[in-house]
Amino acid sequence: MKSISTSQRQNIISLASLGLSTRKIASQTGLGKSTVFQVLHEIQPERSRLHGGHPSKLSSTNKKAIVQQILTGKAKMLFKPLIFINSIVDSPVSSQAVRNTLKEASLKAV
Repeated sequence: MKSISTSQRQNIISLASLGLSTRKIASQTGLGKSTVFQVLHEIQPERSRLHGGHPSKLSSTNKKAIVQQILTGKAKMLFKPLIFINSIVDSPVSSQAVRNTLKEASLKAV
């Protein structure tokens, strides 16, 4: 790791306590993201990385319902659980969301 001064280390810690991301701290301090992450990881090893992406439109209950449709044989193809789930949720769900749900449940096409 790049050798950094005590004042830089304290600056990183104070910015992290404000809730800034590693990327924002790096841009404000002029240090690299890896250096900032390593300093924060030394202090807070349990600090988790933020994961991007859009939150799922499907709740865990909806996901279970999709899997049950397939496992019980009520739906043999992808479009039937899609029609079922779109009839019970507020906003329409894509076929990819149903595929992702089935993949999470370790189900494969045969």
